[in-house]
Amino acid sequence: MRANSGVRTGDLAQMAQCEPQLTPVVLDKSSDPSVIYFPSCTRVERCGGCCMHDLLACEPTKTEVLQVKVMVARYQPGTEGFKQEGFKNLEIEKHSRCECRCKTKEEDCNGLQDYHPNECKCVCRNEKQTELCTGENRFWDPITCECHCRNIRECSTGFYYDTDTCSCVPERNSAPVFRVPTGFNWRNSPHNYDVSWSSNSGRLVKRNENSG
Repeated sequence: MRANSGVRTGDLAQMAQCEPQLTPVVLDKSSDPSVIYFPSCTRVERCGGCCMHDLLACEPTKTEVLQVKVMVARYQPGTEGFKQEGFKNLEIEKHSRCECRCKTKEEDCNGLQDYHPNECKCVCRNEKQTELCTGENRFWDPITCECHCRNIRECSTGFYYDTDTCSCVPERNSAPVFRVPTGFNWRNSPHNYDVSWSSNSGRLVKRNENSG
């Protein structure tokens, strides 16, 4: 015969509703280190229990302030004991009504985000740009609302780190740039300019200049 293990089966666990329940609360301490209050803690109704989703928390929707009386005692040097000095009223908060609410609040959002109460979260206003933030070396930051490179590294001489491609690319051509004034026709100029188009800088680059 199998020994009775003592484990009961068939009892359905009861949901711990979000509601006020007696909870241990530490009372305020005296600012004088030689003075103590007794008792140092008590029980008062505070919100507790479960909510149906991890995004929710059991929070108070109605509170009131209670006054509780404590004994005041002062340490007596040389006696290793305390002497009662009287009583004092302390204030503690009591929760009268509770409700499951979003853990993330609207005030938790920054200036780049909008609050979506139905989803209990802050969402970037430029969220559509996340579709462009692709690749193993890139990630979207939901706080700064920007696409960042995952592993930024130093590049060898002649290269720089391009945050658009998240890779080292050759430095741009440092050849002098020939800026043509608006409306200037260099073909009719008395000077002979030998120019070419630079794909690196997106401008005309002067290769040679001979006075006419």
